[in-house]
Amino acid sequence: MCIRDSKGTYGIRFKLDFLKPKIKIIKDILKLGIPTTFEMGSMSLGFFMITYLVGVLGTATLAAFGIVTRLFSFFMIPSLAISVSISTIVAQNFGAGNIKRAFLSLKESAKLGFKIIFIISVLTFIFARQIISAFTVDAEVIYLGTMFLRIISPFIILGLGRHILIGFFRGIKRTDISMVASIIHNFILRMGCAYVLAFVFNLKAIGIWGSYPLTMFLSLIITYIIYLKIKKHIIKKKVDVEGITLESEAESEIIT
Repeated sequence: MCIRDSKGTYGIRFKLDFLKPKIKIIKDILKLGIPTTFEMGSMSLGFFMITYLVGVLGTATLAAFGIVTRLFSFFMIPSLAISVSISTIVAQNFGAGNIKRAFLSLKESAKLGFKIIFIISVLTFIFARQIISAFTVDAEVIYLGTMFLRIISPFIILGLGRHILIGFFRGIKRTDISMVASIIHNFILRMGCAYVLAFVFNLKAIGIWGSYPLTMFLSLIITYIIYLKIKKHIIKKKVDVEGITLESEAESEIIT
């Protein structure tokens, strides 16, 4: 803490009270951080599990899967960046009681993100073979990787929508919802769709490839339904998700 003494000089003074843990702050950190930890963990564990399924289909399929999933992660960087931005913007506006701007930020981010992802999707679809060929010379891997990349590239936009909504949940301090949505996405939907298409319907590699857009579609639907319920609660009760009354002129102009 900075203080000014009788001579007009400044200095720093420490008190033992400064070292005393703030229990309420610690609880808030854990409340937000623990679900986020499980959310991130579900991504890594889910990827490990689906890699195991792909490995059963042969080394060429596994190689193609590895290349495309790395590329997919790279292509999703704009979506993740927008998600982080949404978390900050929504948190600031909810804290200020401006719920109109909080919901408006979702629409504006979707418009911006769509333009970026659309360009990525088109270029990826057109130059899929050239992109895969830059990583391998194996004809079978190029064939499988090109097929996979062209199957998922038109559906990258679905990932953007899901990440925007996840960012919204984090912004309103509901990381528990983000955690549940991620677990559903990474385990129930992705693993379920991949196993059923690849092994039950015996589509093998094509089944794994097709499970990705199907998972993204179903996950977006579920996440959007959760979002609508939360939004309805906010509009109807005019309170945030923790029950704190929001006082703002924007309350009467909520975007529906």
